[in-house]
Amino acid sequence: MVNENTNEYRKYVNDKTIEVTDKFQKKFNLEKRDKKGNEYWNNESDAFKHAYMQAYLTINNGIFYAWGAGTYHEQEGRIFNQPIEEEKMDTHNNKIGRDIGEKIKKEFGSKWNNLSEEMKDNIIGVRIIERMQNGELITNPDGRRSYNGKKVNSKSVQKYIDKKILNKAEKSYSKNFSDEIREKYKQMVQSRNRILANRKNSNISNSGEHWVTINGNHILID
Repeated sequence: MVNENTNEYRKYVNDKTIEVTDKFQKKFNLEKRDKKGNEYWNNESDAFKHAYMQAYLTINNGIFYAWGAGTYHEQEGRIFNQPIEEEKMDTHNNKIGRDIGEKIKKEFGSKWNNLSEEMKDNIIGVRIIERMQNGELITNPDGRRSYNGKKVNSKSVQKYIDKKILNKAEKSYSKNFSDEIREKYKQMVQSRNRILANRKNSNISNSGEHWVTINGNHILID
């Protein structure tokens, strides 16, 4: 991953956001403009785009980083005379995106890191669609919160998807944890064998010597 404080990282996040927005626009039939370069502007896709980027940054960089990035972007818009109605729309949807990111972090915890990028994008995306169809995102600068795309059933399909993902992540997390324990035990045994070999070579007496554990390390003392 590139440094988060560089233009390279900004481009990476922008490109990823457009890629995921395009994917969900097709999957859920979100509103899209015909004019090339303005497809995702002042419509459902635009609302999704802002919410996704802020959710992504919140999860990966923290809520304050996400807020700063969103605020900076809107300040740039003012320089180019972006209408205040568009800024209000974007700022509102940014806030929803950060809330989604915070809730995902709380729900998945460390298991999130064991999911594939595709799974992560699907979870964020479906959470956004769910909030959009509930009228929580602004989909037009005039303040409308309409949603005409395909519906997501949060009470059945989404819970089933999440359960499958969580089970897979739990298995992966447990495996990684077990591998870590086995590696530490292996290192401990190797360390003990080296010490015993040194004792034998040096003809050190066993009298009064014993093993103790200090800060997780096994040490031979007199």
